[in-house]
Amino acid sequence: MEMPLSQRENIIKYIRIAPFVIFYFRISISRNSMNRRRTIVRVLPYSLSANDFDADRVIWISNRIAFAYSLKSSSIYRFLFRSPTSDEHIERYLYVRIASQKLNHFGEAFITRLCYFNMFSNLSPIRDNFIVEGVSNVDAPIITAEYAHIAMLKSPLYIESDLSVQIRQYFSTSRLMSVGDVFAVENIRQMIDDREVVFFKVISIDRRAGITGTFLIDATQSALYQVSSICASVPYMPPKCFIPEPLRKVAHRLYSLINAHTSIYTDRTLSVLLSGIPGSGRKLLLTYLASIAYLNIIDVDCLELWSEVAGTSEAKIKAAFHRAATYEQFCLVIFSNIDVIGLDPITGEVDCRVCACVERCIHECHACAIVFTCDRRCIPTLSASLRSLFLYEIDVANLEEQDRAEVFINELSTPNDVDIQSVARHTSGFVLAELHTVIADALYRKHATNSAILLTEHIEWAIDLRNQSFVDSIGAPRIPNITWDDVGGLTDVKAIICESLEMSLRGGKGLKRSGVILYGPPGCGKTLTAKAVANEFKVTFLSVKGPELLNKYVGQSECNVRKVFERAKLASPCVVFFDELDSLAPNRGRSGDSAGVADRIVSQLLSELDSLGDSKIFVLGATNRPDLLDPSLLMPGRFDKIIRVDGGVDAETKERVLRAVSRNVNFATDVDLANIARQCSGWMSGADLYAIISRATMHAIRARVEQIESGISSLEECPIVITNVDLSAALNEVSSSLSCAEFAIYNSMDTFA
Repeated sequence: MEMPLSQRENIIKYIRIAPFVIFYFRISISRNSMNRRRTIVRVLPYSLSANDFDADRVIWISNRIAFAYSLKSSSIYRFLFRSPTSDEHIERYLYVRIASQKLNHFGEAFITRLCYFNMFSNLSPIRDNFIVEGVSNVDAPIITAEYAHIAMLKSPLYIESDLSVQIRQYFSTSRLMSVGDVFAVENIRQMIDDREVVFFKVISIDRRAGITGTFLIDATQSALYQVSSICASVPYMPPKCFIPEPLRKVAHRLYSLINAHTSIYTDRTLSVLLSGIPGSGRKLLLTYLASIAYLNIIDVDCLELWSEVAGTSEAKIKAAFHRAATYEQFCLVIFSNIDVIGLDPITGEVDCRVCACVERCIHECHACAIVFTCDRRCIPTLSASLRSLFLYEIDVANLEEQDRAEVFINELSTPNDVDIQSVARHTSGFVLAELHTVIADALYRKHATNSAILLTEHIEWAIDLRNQSFVDSIGAPRIPNITWDDVGGLTDVKAIICESLEMSLRGGKGLKRSGVILYGPPGCGKTLTAKAVANEFKVTFLSVKGPELLNKYVGQSECNVRKVFERAKLASPCVVFFDELDSLAPNRGRSGDSAGVADRIVSQLLSELDSLGDSKIFVLGATNRPDLLDPSLLMPGRFDKIIRVDGGVDAETKERVLRAVSRNVNFATDVDLANIARQCSGWMSGADLYAIISRATMHAIRARVEQIESGISSLEECPIVITNVDLSAALNEVSSSLSCAEFAIYNSMDTFA
């Protein structure tokens, strides 16, 4: 049946208008879905936007967003933004550009930091993202301004000079500008082959025909007038390296204090004391603070202000504050090493004239905030008059394991096969500067070994290098390369010590154990176990023999004890091993010395143990006579656990010890160490079993020498091999170093455990 002509015409008409209907509904559906989804505008990462100063009124969008909103690249549109933390809306006219592939994994819409500064700097810090509420075409044409007044922003980052050529070059293409906008001009200094970015602010624009408040400024059609330099907020660039969360928290706390202090309109400038251990990242923290608060940084080292003459110090201090006054309330003044300002090196006291000068300058200063920094250990030495000048005291916390892992994840940008959690555990106690040094050394090791990727062993090598250099700097002995394989038997002892050290280094305050005492007969491996523990956990090891600390001069022995713990705090995380502890801390009141030296040493040791607190210091003690120790050492919070380290009683334990002490010895094929262990009668210490292997080796050497002298063999033949004959001869020569009566005494000491 043939279709009527009118019906065919209707079908053809519907087919023709179908693409237009689909296109209309596609835009409507896409816009509705995007409004529900909320398009988030993010700030471009510093590495991608640091040199893109021309794009100060540009928004990059993905192809999907451009398709959804029907936006054309290089065109101007009106955008309506809203902050997630407030209801205030911002309307801006921006150029649209399609984002490249490398930006797709960052998000769907981006602006540069300079564009962010011009749009949202008065609403929230840089960490916030903003929501696109709407996009529309420009209602009225944006006119070209007849003239505009601009001013250079004062900043210590560059020197004020004539940049009229660079400004004309910048405006050689039409720029979207509004009153109050800041733009950046790049200045190339030919003499020193350096580039600097200079910021300018638009003071006024010809408004006779302006409707939208946004104008086009073109050097060929607009007259530009540069007025005197002014003080204003500066889009300070953030640090290039990763900032751990503890530093971010302190920076945002300081940012909140600055905002609160500014809103009160007090006459006194905000002054803060920021403390931390060297290398903890205080300068990095303050640089990040300046980037989110849009402040200039005036950095003053108090070592340069110090002088033997108080008048000279006063003049230098006034000059530093005068330099800060140039930038008015738009600067952050940093005084580092505040503990040395006005310090008399002979008396150790601070000159009152210098303190009074600092106080006057603080009251006269109009800076946004003044931050004084010093080493955490120097805070107790600060004078009361100096500390009274600080409104707040903030300490930069040490990095936890998760923080260190994040540093490695973010800083190791090269292809790598690194066990992040393992290296984070082995860098316990490392500050941020040391982590950066470890990463740099690991990359050096990677290139030195011609490795294609960065490996865990490269990081471990860098950690060992840092530990060795640090141990040398504080005068501590190096840790011998001793592992658990060198310690035969003692399985239970290993487990308890590892558990205790693990809780002390990584557990909470409730799980912390200050120390462990190892007791037992001589030669059972107490010292060897302590060294293996320190090497296993990659921590500094300080070994001290009790008699080494004793001195004939009054007070010197106690001073030696203090110095040991001072070195331990410097080397934290650290294992302090006191060998022959009974000679250092005998039972008080029974030492028999008239001067009471032993009692004072015990009291000093107890005081140092009590002051450890949350420090990453673990104390190990070893003694042959736990019954002679002062009972107060065994109280909770000091030496919480006492462990007996025993020798070999059964054949299985003796065999494990024999295998450990003979790892580098060549045996004949018929030698059975299990059989040798069964032939060892009674109790034998690790030293006794080592003596058996040593004596057997000497017998083999003598036999070999006799063969060489008689001409039976030569030096070039196979290495020395220990036979059953050598071991049998050694067994006949070596006996237990502990008699039955002495062994019974140690069995009676089990009550100490």
